[in-house]
Amino acid sequence: MTVESSEHERPPRGRRILRDVGTAAGLAVAAVIAFNPGNVLSRLPGSEEKVAKAAKSAAHDRASATVAHPFAGSPAEQYADGSAGIVVPQATAISTLTKEQVAEALETTKKFLVAANLDPAVIRGERPETAIGLVEPHQKNTLADMSASLASPDQKHNPLQFFSRFDPNEVRLAGGTVKTHGRMTFEAGSKKGSVLIHSDFTFVYPVTKAPKAPKTPKSANASAKPPKPSAEVARTVVRRVIDTEVFDPDHYTVAPGTVDLHSVQMNVGNTRCGVYDGYLHPHFRSEHRSAADKPSGEAIDPYDQSRQLPDSRQCNRTTRT
Repeated sequence: MTVESSEHERPPRGRRILRDVGTAAGLAVAAVIAFNPGNVLSRLPGSEEKVAKAAKSAAHDRASATVAHPFAGSPAEQYADGSAGIVVPQATAISTLTKEQVAEALETTKKFLVAANLDPAVIRGERPETAIGLVEPHQKNTLADMSASLASPDQKHNPLQFFSRFDPNEVRLAGGTVKTHGRMTFEAGSKKGSVLIHSDFTFVYPVTKAPKAPKTPKSANASAKPPKPSAEVARTVVRRVIDTEVFDPDHYTVAPGTVDLHSVQMNVGNTRCGVYDGYLHPHFRSEHRSAADKPSGEAIDPYDQSRQLPDSRQCNRTTRT
């Protein structure tokens, strides 16, 4: 689903102001959460032999990941590191926009993707100021929704719609590298003098459990032993399909160096279902999970970018991470 921008009355000198198309005004937002249970493939369609083989392969993928090799056993081993995986296509002139203006729009879109999904501070749960600053100021509802979701996250206001964030008290990024893979394309936008940029990228986050605070020593002369770092690695896979739009400043009143968020979709592989505290919560294979915490939706391969993301908020299973 795509939501088009619209315009207010035309101000003097023929310039037009874009109306906000944020979430409160109809920005297309879809979130598909896919949790990573132990043997989810037992419910996949197909023969018992194929299911057993797939389950064995998925279990091996999870078990082979280490702090030294956090992407072992996954397609992410072949992905590029961080922002290098966000390749900007060669620009061409579109409508009234020059080649240089389209190139700037593409680079600004990349900056937003990097700031929202790869900034180390954002990943460890800090406020994504840079990403917010790259959103067109006229998208007041979108910006208000971002601020509300960061201040008081809940099911209706979820910052994960826009940003990849983990609770620093729960997990740490393993190895310091996020793997990235995807594609960016562009075409004429919803209005004359605009370019619509389509981004479809998968971000793979390897994490370990955050060390627990050392226990207070029983003796006053004893010193607290530092906690041992966790050696277990889990991966959370976030796919984001985002359309951004940039308008010709000679025809519209826009802020230079910003993008209009046209539509936002996401799929998350391996995070707890039904938790709306503004963070991704990976499941580790050593953890016990209650019956209430088990997903019930269809099984999804989070690495499959050939599949269109469903417009759904159900809690799906995932075949691998």
